[in-house]
Amino acid sequence: MVDPAAEPGEEKCTDPGGAAGDGAPPAAAGEGPPRPPPPTPAGEPGRRREQSPLLHLDLFNFDCPEAEGSRYVLTSPRSLEACARCAVKPVELLPRALSELVREAPGRSMRVAAGLYEVYEMDRQRKLQQCREERERIIREEKRRIFTPLMLSSLPSSPAARISFKPTTNGGCALAPGAGAPTGTKTKSHSLDSLQKRREGFSTKTSSESGASSSYSGESFRDRWTKGTPRTRTVAAMNSLAGRSFSLGDLSHSPQTTKRVEKIVKEVKKKKGLKEVPKRDRKIAALMIAKHQEENILNEQRYAAHLQWDSQRRRAEQQKEQEEKEKQRALLQCQKMWESQVEKRRGKLTQGQKEATMMKQRQCLMYEERWREQAEKQDRMKRDKLERAVLEDKQKKLHQEHNLKVKEEDKKEFLEREEHLLQEKMSTAAQKKLKKELQLQKEKKLLNQAEKLKHEALLKELARQEAEEKEMLKASVEEAEA
Repeated sequence: MVDPAAEPGEEKCTDPGGAAGDGAPPAAAGEGPPRPPPPTPAGEPGRRREQSPLLHLDLFNFDCPEAEGSRYVLTSPRSLEACARCAVKPVELLPRALSELVREAPGRSMRVAAGLYEVYEMDRQRKLQQCREERERIIREEKRRIFTPLMLSSLPSSPAARISFKPTTNGGCALAPGAGAPTGTKTKSHSLDSLQKRREGFSTKTSSESGASSSYSGESFRDRWTKGTPRTRTVAAMNSLAGRSFSLGDLSHSPQTTKRVEKIVKEVKKKKGLKEVPKRDRKIAALMIAKHQEENILNEQRYAAHLQWDSQRRRAEQQKEQEEKEKQRALLQCQKMWESQVEKRRGKLTQGQKEATMMKQRQCLMYEERWREQAEKQDRMKRDKLERAVLEDKQKKLHQEHNLKVKEEDKKEFLEREEHLLQEKMSTAAQKKLKKELQLQKEKKLLNQAEKLKHEALLKELARQEAEEKEMLKASVEEAEA
C-alpha cells in the first residue's frame, strides 16, 4: 500500500517507537468507530497485539486473499497518526480513476461523473495536504520529544528544582528566576531521563494504538471516568494531563504519597509490632505507590486522547456527511440546470435552424445522388474493365494457340529435316558399305584367283617333279638293267 501522505524521499515504517516497532505492522482503521478493548496489564502491549485477530497484516501477506476483507491498510506510523488526527481514512487519499466513478453510478451521464471526479479529486488533494501538514507537525513533535530528555537529563531529581524549569513554546526548557543554582543531590536510577523515555514509549504506543485500532487498556478507569466526570470536562482534563510532566521522583515525594506511606508504616508497625520501619522499605513503598499513580495517570492520558480522537472522528464523520449531502445537492442542481438548458436550446429552435436542417437534408440527398452516380460510374467502369479483361484473355488464348501451332510446325519441320538428314546419312553409309563389300568381294575374288593360280602352279610343279622322278627312276632302272 503506498503511503500518500509521506514524502517521496523518506522510508516507510521506520519510525522509532511506532506501531511497527512493537512487533505489529502499522495499520489504519478503515471504517466504524473504535471500541476500547478489555483492560490488560500495562507491561504486555506486545502480547495483547499478537492476540488481536485484526492486526496480522505484514509485508508478506497484505495482498493475500485472506486480507481482502480486512479494514486495515499498510502505511507508515507517522502518516497513520496524521490520518487519525485529521479523521481521514488512508483509502480516501488514494487517487481514483474516472472509470470507477462511472461504474459506481451507471445511471448518470458522463458529465455528472466528470463533476463527481473533480469534486473527489479536490477533496482528496485537500485531505492529502492536511495530512502532510499534520505529519510534518508530528515529525517536529518527535524531534522535540527526543531532544527534551537530553536537555533535562542534567537536572536534579528534587521536585523544587524541577518545577523551576518550564517548557517553552518551541519545545525547549526555560529556567525560571530564582532557580538558577543547581542542587547537590544525586540522580537516582528512576531519574527523569529514564521516566521520560518510558513516557515517550507509552505516548507513541498510545497514539499509534488510538490511530490504528484504538487499543486502549484502561477499561476500569474508563468506567470511573465516565461515571465521575461529565463529557464537557474531557477536553479540559486531557489538556491538563497533556501539559503536565510526571516522574517517579515527583510522585514518590508528593504529599499524598508521603501520607499513604506513613499510613502503611503505621499499619505495619501495629501488625508486626515493629518500632521503626527501615528507610529502604519506606522508599520501596513510596516507589510502588508512585508506580501505581503513574500507571493511573498514563491511563487517564490514554483515555483522554481516545475520547478526543473519538469526538474528532464523529465531528469529521458529521462534516463528511454534510459535505456529501451538499455535494449531492450541488450535483442534482447542476443536472437540473443542464436539463433546463437543454430544454431551452430545444425550445429556441428557429425557422432558420429548420431551413438549415432542410438544407442539410437536401445536401444529404444531393450527396446521395452523387454517390449513386459515382457508384453507377464505378459499376460501368468495372464492367468495361471486366469485358476488356475477357477480350484480352481471348486474344491471349488465341495468340498462345497460334504460337503453339507455329511451334508444332517448326518442330515438325525440324523433325523432317532431321529424318531427311538421317536418311541421307543412312543412304551414304549404305552406299559406302556396298562399295566396301564389292571391293571386298573383288579382293576376295582376286585372292581366290591368285590362290587358284598358285595352286595350279604348285600342281604343275608337282606333276613336273613326279615326271622328272619317273624319268630318273626310269633312267636308273634302265641303267640298272643295263
